[in-house]
Amino acid sequence: MAENGVKISDNPTLASAEYLLALNEGTSGLFTISDLGTLLAGGGVLVGTPTTDALSARITAVEDQAFAESPIYETTAEGIAATGEGDRFRVENADAAIAYDIYDHDAGGVATFLTDIPAGSALVTKPTISNALSEYAPQAATARGNIGAASAAVLSDVSLAVGDVAARTQGIYSDGGVIQFDPVVDGAADGETGMVFAITDANDQACFAISPEGGVYIAQLYTQDFVFDALSAETYAIEDDTSLGYAFAIADANERIGFGVRQTGEVDIKGGARLGGQAAGWDFVIVDGNDRIGMGLKDGVLYVPQISAEGQTTSNTNLRNMLFSDKVRLTTPMVQLPVAQYNTIMNYGQSLGEGNETWPSLSKLWQQGALMVGDNVDNLGVETYDAMGVAQFNPLVANTHNTVSNLTGAEEALLSPGDNNKGEPPVIGLTNGLKFWMNRRALALDDGRNLVAMSSAQAGRTIAQLSKVNSQDAVDRWAGMISGIQLAKDLADAASATCVCPILTWIQGEFDYNTTNGSTNATRALYRAALETLFDDANTDIPAITGQGLPPLKLMYQTGGSYTRDADMNGAPDLHVGMAQLEVAIARDDVVMVGPVYPYTDKGGHLDSNGARWYGHQQAKVAAKILAGEGWQPLRPIEIEKTGATIFVHYHVPQPPLRFAPTYWSYFEGFDYADKGFAVTSADAATVYAVETVQIVSDTIIAITCAVEPPDDALLWYADLDIANHDGQGNVCDSDPTLAIDRYEYVPERGMYASANRPELVGRRYDLRNWSVAFVHPITYSEF
Repeated sequence: MAENGVKISDNPTLASAEYLLALNEGTSGLFTISDLGTLLAGGGVLVGTPTTDALSARITAVEDQAFAESPIYETTAEGIAATGEGDRFRVENADAAIAYDIYDHDAGGVATFLTDIPAGSALVTKPTISNALSEYAPQAATARGNIGAASAAVLSDVSLAVGDVAARTQGIYSDGGVIQFDPVVDGAADGETGMVFAITDANDQACFAISPEGGVYIAQLYTQDFVFDALSAETYAIEDDTSLGYAFAIADANERIGFGVRQTGEVDIKGGARLGGQAAGWDFVIVDGNDRIGMGLKDGVLYVPQISAEGQTTSNTNLRNMLFSDKVRLTTPMVQLPVAQYNTIMNYGQSLGEGNETWPSLSKLWQQGALMVGDNVDNLGVETYDAMGVAQFNPLVANTHNTVSNLTGAEEALLSPGDNNKGEPPVIGLTNGLKFWMNRRALALDDGRNLVAMSSAQAGRTIAQLSKVNSQDAVDRWAGMISGIQLAKDLADAASATCVCPILTWIQGEFDYNTTNGSTNATRALYRAALETLFDDANTDIPAITGQGLPPLKLMYQTGGSYTRDADMNGAPDLHVGMAQLEVAIARDDVVMVGPVYPYTDKGGHLDSNGARWYGHQQAKVAAKILAGEGWQPLRPIEIEKTGATIFVHYHVPQPPLRFAPTYWSYFEGFDYADKGFAVTSADAATVYAVETVQIVSDTIIAITCAVEPPDDALLWYADLDIANHDGQGNVCDSDPTLAIDRYEYVPERGMYASANRPELVGRRYDLRNWSVAFVHPITYSEF
């Protein structure tokens, strides 16, 4: 090396290079970087070299930056000469609205046009806007005509390409795929002050603009029959009353008000209607041009046409009623749950509970985990619990018996109408339905908790005769029921299993609706007191046997149908047994009233086998809700009010909305009364006020219109016996869609009456809608 030479290691490191020193066949020389790349690519050195996403992104960013910084050539020829094949370059455009054109340098020195980029100055050009903006009417009409499925299809094909114009909106444009926003230069156009913001079409015609003063301009604003040519937010005055100013108004070009907000806060609308104000003591009203009130708000209550200001509005009170029902559902009874291996369901009461005339028996298929003691659920004894056959746990099936043994189907067919043989007491439907629910809830064929159905009901007895302290005769029927609880507990103990009593059903009251059979409790107050005592005694004696920590749930029906009476033992107008039962159910958290008994099929008083099983499944539905933690009350009135000749009844509705439907009490007649079971009388029930119409006016409200306005102390009855000849029933129910697991059966070969052949019922699952309880209340009754 020459003495004045420089060592290679002493040279600085370069970030890039244009040439390399190369040696080829003994000759050294300079070699360009691009030729080196070509050589390497041709030799396959670079083929298949992986490129990561991150590297690709960096390469793309570098290319984009290089393109953005590249010169804009005067002609395509200059661009071709200055770039290589495959490169992209920019060329000036003579149009002042175009910033530049973009071309690709293709093979053979061809410049292929791609797109143009609009100039920024063009994007901020102000549209010409007339005072009324009416020149845009054709465009507005075209736009309205384009709205629809066809234009939607076209719009779905529109895509936004990188480098293309994203929006023809003043101050907003797309440059290289990035949305830009430029300030608008103030200026004047056709006498208008320059716009701060505007939306224009491709021809720079504005459809929407905002002035520096905050005014909003729209080309044309259409309503159905009125056009606002100028839309502004200013203070206007009505032509005929310049003293009445507006804080805000929408007016046409002739200053006719289409919408205005007064300084007082009232709102005027084209046509003379007005919203707001405190006219005639209203907090808020909507009136027409003649000051007739269409809707008003007073003291927090909303009033609508045809509803008197003296009464609650339908919408408000309907919501209030449903909130009442929500509260009922959230009030959980504190009762014993079926958590043991054996869980006794004891039925107690009189003939309808015992199952008189419920032949032929129907429930022959065993529901796993549903049991009985012996060969029948019925207690053959009175003061003791005497099971039929061997006292052991057996699968639960229904059997008609003759007090000695179970009958065959052929023997059932030989029974005569009116025979009191028991075959299908309601406790069987209750136990099967509840056990099915428990198994399904556990996702098992059998959840391991057996339900034991037992019945110690005694036909033809008053509440006194069935009480722990019998004040009517010397027979201890209470002991017969309690010994059944003990029997189930003893059998469970023998199997080293646990046993509790989660449910006691009470199906009684018929012999306390009058004094014919010796009742001494035939008033509302006396029957209620006796019932409270009976339930208190059950809460003492049953846990004493089973050791359970909570009382059993008492499931009760409301005595009704043809057993109803319209006066108590003192002659006072009342449904005394049914109302006492309802009051006890509402007052206690260990008692629920499932509902009335009148809707179900019967044999002229006693339920038939379908009716008893049907009601049993209704019990099961309610019991399942209680065991799941829900509260329950039957369909019942919670407020009654009168407006003129119309009485409004507000209901607690378990499953809205209210409905009208026929009942099947009394030999399957399918009663559907014109007055739906309602009657209105004087306070002493001596005068009956004719009911003209009964209508459901909301989900929870029924309107009853009388021929004349009843007095303020009038009574409203539902499901009376003789006052309006309703035979203890009515047609009001809810819309509960629940269906039982069992179906209505017609089995004439086993003695079922021909009247039981109802085509609308046969083969269908029992529907478990909820029916209104029977009641009598003053028309001023309210729980609010």
